[in-house]
Order: sequence, then C-alpha cells, then structure tokens
Amino acid sequence: AAGTPARDQARAWLSFVASDFQKGFLPIGFADRWTQIPEAQAEIRNAAKAGVEKHLEYINAALEGKNFILGAEYSLVDAHLFVVLGWCKWSAVPLAPFANIQSYLRRVYERPAVQKILKDENLLDFFPT
Repeated sequence: AAGTPARDQARAWLSFVASDFQKGFLPIGFADRWTQIPEAQAEIRNAAKAGVEKHLEYINAALEGKNFILGAEYSLVDAHLFVVLGWCKWSAVPLAPFANIQSYLRRVYERPAVQKILKDENLLDFFPT
C-alpha cells in the first residue's frame, strides 16, 4: 500500500536493480564504446565484472532467509531482478559463489507463469546455471 515501509522497500529495490545493478553490465557487453584497443576492452570488462560481483554480494546477503527479495511473497521486484540476474550467464559472471542467489533463481524459474513466459519467448535456457 502507498506510504508503507514495504512499498518504500520495493521502490528502493526497483531503483537499485534498474540503475546500479543493471547499468553495471553495460561495459561488459559494450567495452568497444570506450576504446578500440582489445587489451583496454578486456580491462574495462574485468572491472565491470568486479563491480557486478559486488552487487551480487549485496543481493546474496539480502536474500538470506528469504524466498524472494522482499520476503515471503513474489513481487514485481523479483520479475525484474530475475531478468537482470540472467544477464550474468551471457556476461560470463559466475553465480557459483552466491548460494542464496542460486536458490532464489530456481524458485523464480520454477514458477508456472515464469515457465510460460520463458517458453513463449523461447528462453527456457535463460536460467543461469
């Protein structure tokens, strides 16, 4: 409900996912926007991956003891977070060190509505392994 601490927490998470976390992937996929030197591109990608890993540490800690990012119930935040966490697979950012994230991803992935959307979009292999 509007004006509640739960609503504020949801807004904070949506903001974090949409800005800090999501934008961290940009240099990984588009290092050539900053330089055409292959060695420098590799340095940019590695620095960006380290930044993403810091965000993963934060998310992993926030998921401790929770089924979903806001607690027991699935929310819009989970839908957005699931997608951006999926970018780790395509960006070669390992999720193995983050047990809470791995469990969380399985819970979201196994939801019937998520399965339907992923199937409809031919993205069943989207799930980061």
